[in-house]
Amino acid sequence: HQPKIVRGRVFQQRPAIFAALAARCIRDWLLALAAEGYTTGPLFPSPVLPNQPLESNALYRATKRIIRAAGYADAIQGPHDL
Repeated sequence: HQPKIVRGRVFQQRPAIFAALAARCIRDWLLALAAEGYTTGPLFPSPVLPNQPLESNALYRATKRIIRAAGYADAIQGPHDL
């Protein structure tokens, strides 16, 4: 477990606690990436730019679409509510 490094601050550690379902989803995503040949690099790679992360606004828009499609638009405003 590596500490989070924030410039200008003493390092700060944040434990991340996931429910079993979230852990399975992350595992499945990592396995899908590995099947496509991604074994290192960003967690959400750009589909257009090799070895580059998906831009944050693209990830935000995709998450909003999924929230609406799942019928949770009234309860969840964006990715940080998940």
